Amino acid sequence: MSVLDDDQLALQQGARGLLSSRHPIAVVRAGAGTELGCSPELWREIGAAGWPGIIHGEATGGAGGGLLDLVAVTFELGRHLVTSPLVPSAVVGATVLAHVAGDDHRLGALVTGASVMAPALRRATGQLDTERSDVIATATATGWRLDGETTLVAHVAASDALLVLARLGAAGGPGLFVVTPTTAGVTTTRLANLGDQPLSHVAFEAVEVGAPDGFVDVERNRAALAAALALQTVLVGAAVVGIGERLLELTVDYALDRSQFGRPIGSFQAVQYLCSDIAISTHLLKSLVLKAGRDADGVGDGWPVSAALVGAHGATVARTIAHSAHEVFAGLGFMEEHDLHLYSRRLKHLEIEFGERRRHDDAIVRHLVTSGAGATAGPTA
Repeated sequence: MSVLDDDQLALQQGARGLLSSRHPIAVVRAGAGTELGCSPELWREIGAAGWPGIIHGEATGGAGGGLLDLVAVTFELGRHLVTSPLVPSAVVGATVLAHVAGDDHRLGALVTGASVMAPALRRATGQLDTERSDVIATATATGWRLDGETTLVAHVAASDALLVLARLGAAGGPGLFVVTPTTAGVTTTRLANLGDQPLSHVAFEAVEVGAPDGFVDVERNRAALAAALALQTVLVGAAVVGIGERLLELTVDYALDRSQFGRPIGSFQAVQYLCSDIAISTHLLKSLVLKAGRDADGVGDGWPVSAALVGAHGATVARTIAHSAHEVFAGLGFMEEHDLHLYSRRLKHLEIEFGERRRHDDAIVRHLVTSGAGATAGPTA
């Protein structure tokens, strides 16, 4: 399995130290109660640590690091159940803006964490389909008008801007628009959800967007969305790995401590199998995440398909490790007083964040068909 280098391991240990002291499980249980998910103080410390800018170039205020550097941090964000705008804003939002707008004046603030952007990319059903948004963009004399709705938008109330995916006309390709959440015609509704995440439904009714804030190069938008969503997929996978490793520790400790029929339940083969399921599933996903990170950083090859493999397997791993842990803890794991439900509820949220498996499977098949066709065509003259 691909491994982190010494600098990346040091980065991970630094993240563990910070989060262990600032975001213990008691904070998760109490609930931060803010639209940032985490406390404003922790978000400022995350910005000061440079995590939002890890993968972005120094010209925009970033560190110029690689995806594996951010993966190392995200393992710990998962382990400590930290909710923050790091991935949606500093990764998805900033990556898309960098692709479609280049030196946009807002980019530097996203990269440092001083500003927050909420990507509004899903359909009203919650499906992630970059070609069929339920928001329609109609050209006007001064720019564009947005009408429609989207949902599962994270951190809206804490955001300075929304990054809205819309169809250009009723049957056009994907357009991208930067909209201030307080703009006339924008209506946001907070959504209750199993994972206790700051998610909202957002509706647009005759929302006016100036020409400079509309990006309508369809092919560039497609490339920007593909790049940003691939990064998001790998980092969601890294968060699941962090939770899986922590769940394995908790489950093994409980299996060794809890006795039944005069012996620890960990001595029973059925319980050992369940613990093994958590270990093996987490190890598999970690291997895929690290491979994708290495490919993205130019060490390996096949970056798009390696990211898709994380997405194709990630949701299954999230379900498996939650189910296996609950099997070991039995009724105790369903009690409000126990911490297990905090992890399993977060895993359910992350399972949805991977998006539909078919999207990832299609990307894998396209890669195999393309590479296969290239292999059979033979060398050109």
